[in-house]
Amino acid sequence: MVPPCRRPRPRKSTIHAGRVLLLWFKVKVNGVEQSYETAVKWYRRAADQGDGVAQNNLGECFYYGDGIEQSYEVAVEWYRRAADKGNSCAQFALGDCYYHGHGVEESYEIAVKWYRRAADQGNPRAEASLGNCYLIGHGVEQSHESAVEYYCRAADQGVTDAQINLGKSYCRGLGVKQCYKTAFEWYRRAANQGNAEGQFNVGESYYYGLGDGTELRYRS
Repeated sequence: MVPPCRRPRPRKSTIHAGRVLLLWFKVKVNGVEQSYETAVKWYRRAADQGDGVAQNNLGECFYYGDGIEQSYEVAVEWYRRAADKGNSCAQFALGDCYYHGHGVEESYEIAVKWYRRAADQGNPRAEASLGNCYLIGHGVEQSHESAVEYYCRAADQGVTDAQINLGKSYCRGLGVKQCYKTAFEWYRRAANQGNAEGQFNVGESYYYGLGDGTELRYRS
């Protein structure tokens, strides 16, 4: 299962001691009690020195109001600093802010720009979001084929929403040749990760009989 991009967890073998210290305040390790407020203090110190991971994490704290007063506007400022340094999680988060109009004026076109930058680095959440934009035609010309392409990239990395949307694409023949068997395979992958909609669609597949030509029902 792919961990959520928000609040990334770099592998300890690849980060320096300062970042390990920052992570200690998220989980009690070696006697350190969890404290969002203290985490914010250390994130800010690292962020002020230009650390992109700390800038992204500080943006997360402002976005969710963890350890500090919630502010989408300030979150966007820190996301942008990290995104400009090439941090894919910050690029994805900044795209989300533009897509939903959180802290900035809503703009699907700008959201797509940031999703694409993150997706080009292999960020699975950004790939899934870019797939949604192509499916609906938000910020880009609608293309079911392009939606499937990005859903495939995200689904292969374990993003359950992308697995379900890819299953729906195969079931309905949107951007790919209709194939109920392949749709079922993607639903089952999501279901095996505990995704409720994936489990529902697997149940529907068994109820109606996979491959019998019956269009599955979906919850909105």
